[in-house]
Amino acid sequence: MGADGTQQDDCSDTRSALDEYRFNDVAEILYHFTWHTFCDWYIELSKPMLESETADTTKWVLVHVFRTILEMLHPIIPFVTEEVWQLIPREKTRVYNHYEFPFC
Repeated sequence: MGADGTQQDDCSDTRSALDEYRFNDVAEILYHFTWHTFCDWYIELSKPMLESETADTTKWVLVHVFRTILEMLHPIIPFVTEEVWQLIPREKTRVYNHYEFPFC
């Protein structure tokens, strides 16, 4: 897992684990980032900003990080990520049609 729990560190660690077929490490890294960083921090700290003048930027960041999480999860749970991807507003492409692991 990334030293400071950043998306960039976790993305790089996930890429390394995938390259070495360590799927258990991939799942652990993504689980910790999703729950302990994105849900516990990003979403909670964004709630007050969603009612301010920076709401559009805040929404963009949340959606961008969530889409990146889906892209990183896709190799290990493709059917789940595909279903969730289809529910994202204004996004009707399939994950695996344009899928590339996020640039780390």
